[in-house]
Amino acid sequence: MVKLLQFIFVLSPILLQAQPAQKWDEKLLTGVVWSFQKTFEWESGQIIEKADTAAVCDLLMESSHSYELFDQDELIRGAWDLQGDILLVSFRGRESFTLAQLTVDQLDLQFQAGRKQYIHRFSRPASANASAGKPAEAKAPVDRSASSKAPADRRTWIEGEREIRIELTGGGFFGGADPVQRDFILIKENGRLIHERQTVNTGLQVEKATLSTRQMAELADFIRSNGFFTMESRYGCATPECEDRLLALPRPVPLRLAVTDGLDRHVVEVAIWPEDKEKGAVAAFPSGLKNIVDAIRSLAE
Repeated sequence: MVKLLQFIFVLSPILLQAQPAQKWDEKLLTGVVWSFQKTFEWESGQIIEKADTAAVCDLLMESSHSYELFDQDELIRGAWDLQGDILLVSFRGRESFTLAQLTVDQLDLQFQAGRKQYIHRFSRPASANASAGKPAEAKAPVDRSASSKAPADRRTWIEGEREIRIELTGGGFFGGADPVQRDFILIKENGRLIHERQTVNTGLQVEKATLSTRQMAELADFIRSNGFFTMESRYGCATPECEDRLLALPRPVPLRLAVTDGLDRHVVEVAIWPEDKEKGAVAAFPSGLKNIVDAIRSLAE
């Protein structure tokens, strides 16, 4: 009997390690911006780093397993994957984390440094938390299939729960006396606007502003009224001259605009922006898209 107990005692750690990893719902990870809150030591709870209200650190993971991380005025794109309890995503110098907690409003990424365990904690925006706690029957059903795209003037968000997020990247040509290496405008759900522009000679410049709730709503209405959510996902070249221009110098920088408005999220890319009419480089994009881009950039100036 004693030998049997000793055998069980020795075997028990092995049995515990052999337990299957927890089954996480990937749908909770995707389609919503996760905002960094803090890093703390797991055992003692000691806070190592807290979110800075003046600095943005947001993580957006898509169902296509791509992600965008805007951290300390830098935009990082890559691919993510979930393998059991291990989340493969690049953040703060590490490429993988143990998924310690995942709920509708909290994401905990655990990692080890030395002999201690630490947690990076993220949360969803407050308005998303509120909507997640409401019963499903209180929400109007929305058909997200490709065959039932909503008209441009139809609002599909729920009243009082409208979230707006805008990301504008690129555009122009990489050339001239001071080539632009990065041009990125981010308008967060809370109205925080960040314009990051980096050139070869002047380096990185970051400008910040805050839009009112009214400005955010008016901008979102303007984007919708110009038909953004019914546009194609990509507008390439319409002529052979345009195709040739893609290979010529100065090199065109594609423009990418992503807009989240309530339950709708859409991304539009344009191969050449603005048009280079002198060389016949014309991408056949809708005129409404230019109106939208001009309006966003005017707010960032």
